[in-house]
Amino acid sequence: MSSASARLRSVEAGLPSWTPTAAALILLAALLVPIARPYLQAGYQLGHDRHVPFLRVLALEEALAAGQIPPRWFPDFDGGYGSPYPSFYAMLFYYVAAGFHILGLSLGASVELTAFLTMAASGLTMFLLVRHLWGPAAGLLSAGLYVYAPYHLVDAFVRGAYSELTSFIWFPLILLAMLKLADRWSFRWLVIGSLSIAALILTHNIMPMIFLPGLVAIGLALLYFGPQGRKRWAVLWSWARLAVLGALLSAFFWMPIVFDRDLIQTDYFLRVTFHDEFAGLGELLGTTLTYGLTNEIGVPLLVAAVAGLTTSFQAMNTDRQRALLVSLATLAALWLFFVNHRSAWFWMNLPLLPFVQLPWRFLAPVTFVLAVLSGRLLGSKRSVTSRWAIAFLIPLVAIQVHEVLIELPNRMEAEQLNQSQQCADVWGTQDYRPRWSEAASWWSTVAPVPEDGSPVLEPCPSDLVDGHSSSIRLVSEHRGQSQWMLSVAAEAPGIVTLSQFYYPSWNVQMDGEPIESSPSPKTGLLQLAVPSGRYLLSGQLGRTPAQTAGLVVSISTLAASIFWIVSWRLRTARQISGS
Repeated sequence: MSSASARLRSVEAGLPSWTPTAAALILLAALLVPIARPYLQAGYQLGHDRHVPFLRVLALEEALAAGQIPPRWFPDFDGGYGSPYPSFYAMLFYYVAAGFHILGLSLGASVELTAFLTMAASGLTMFLLVRHLWGPAAGLLSAGLYVYAPYHLVDAFVRGAYSELTSFIWFPLILLAMLKLADRWSFRWLVIGSLSIAALILTHNIMPMIFLPGLVAIGLALLYFGPQGRKRWAVLWSWARLAVLGALLSAFFWMPIVFDRDLIQTDYFLRVTFHDEFAGLGELLGTTLTYGLTNEIGVPLLVAAVAGLTTSFQAMNTDRQRALLVSLATLAALWLFFVNHRSAWFWMNLPLLPFVQLPWRFLAPVTFVLAVLSGRLLGSKRSVTSRWAIAFLIPLVAIQVHEVLIELPNRMEAEQLNQSQQCADVWGTQDYRPRWSEAASWWSTVAPVPEDGSPVLEPCPSDLVDGHSSSIRLVSEHRGQSQWMLSVAAEAPGIVTLSQFYYPSWNVQMDGEPIESSPSPKTGLLQLAVPSGRYLLSGQLGRTPAQTAGLVVSISTLAASIFWIVSWRLRTARQISGS
């Protein structure tokens, strides 16, 4: 049932048209209470990444304070030797958490409040999508099942995978924008949709690779069966603008990933053996009784989705609904295929698929699709009482079934969190190490013992200089977030090696004149050739060509969009005043 028919039924009942939506939102807020409870306990979450999510917030704040806009280098990551981490890791979640921290909340409370709001926002966006399709009661059902889907809960409470958790917000908004634009041209939904695409790209590196191709399939199905009220070319043109605008707004992030990927050790991400991470049918259809990582779909979610799909074929209203539901069900089956070991051939032969690392990550878009399909369960003609009862009771069942996942047994005290050092957690911050370093990787909090002779860099170096020739005397040194200065006196030409990784974006000068820097053998640390004499060496973090180009594209797109919006509003105002 459409949102328009829902409004009609409420008006016929003598109620204001907004009453069903308000009632659904109140009930949704009540359903969110259980996920708030764990965050109200003493201490803070210690997930699979341990302290690292909190360290990302601190590093982000320090980079912004140092004038890195957008941040592109964390000097205290990777053992304190520096990392281009923010150039390659999507950090939208951590920008929000940093904002709360700057406003005065504690570090732990900032992260956990952002996590709770992220889960609440994902429920809200799912509600908006399904309300548009089948009314407020259906929206409540889908939103409740979306929030309490096992994979969603695992991301939040077991793994602490906050970036992936945030991607759940954008899935419904992007599809809703597509459907709105298929109905009629809407400047508002072009903006909302493009911002949502950009936000998804800025939220998580992997989810856009999985989810956005699925949207192409949905779009093709909708176009094949014909949009309502608009010609195919007009809808396609609207969607193209949606996609292009979203891509251009986020270019400052994805362009360096694409063009600077050879500057980091991408093989690091392929060390995760996907063969060990497949999920069998029993795991997918089962229900865990203990807290921990689980690959289950969720029985309440799956049953509601199958029932909704079955109902849809009994009472299909339009070709577009048929196209949407069939394409969603097909995508769910395809994504579940990639979770199973029978897809191993594709994992070994599709170029980008191994970078997904974990096959069960496909459960995120599967959860989205099944939540949408479950709303169709209330799309058939039912009494108002039964619709709302089903919409509220099924999520309550999901809460009871998956209650074991809604807790945070592993917590750390505020004092322990405050003592955490960015440079000490090497294993969690070494992901984007520059390619010139052969230093041993850390796989736990214990220092590695390499068997291949790789050097081991001790974390948290106290000095700017790691080593220098005997002919060189250090006079003074200063180290900042994105710059450093070093005064040296050299009796003869020699080499100075800094305790920072070499990266092409470092602009190095000697007495104000640019000089070349290079990576040191084995360690990959930044080294400088110094002639005899006394010199002031300085380094300033710059940008790679890809970072500069991406930033120019995004700023230009943003400026053009603002100009377009202002011009459109002025033109609309003149037309109204003229009439």
